[in-house]
Amino acid sequence: MRERGRNAAGPSYDMNDAEPPPRDWHSLDEAEQTALREAFGHYLDQLPPTCSLRAKIARFRHWLAAQGIDYRDDA
Repeated sequence: MRERGRNAAGPSYDMNDAEPPPRDWHSLDEAEQTALREAFGHYLDQLPPTCSLRAKIARFRHWLAAQGIDYRDDA
């Protein structure tokens, strides 16, 4: 039997298949974005604080990529 993985922010997929393409942040509904922001806040609690907006955006983008989400702040 094949194992199935589940991305917290996306649908199930077969782990033996290629990774699904990242989902666009702006295509997520408000509830999904809010849930991801809340989860990211818990992740941030483990990191040293920063005042740099660039660092904050980079952290958010990196964390979302691990969740299968593509974040571009230009839309």
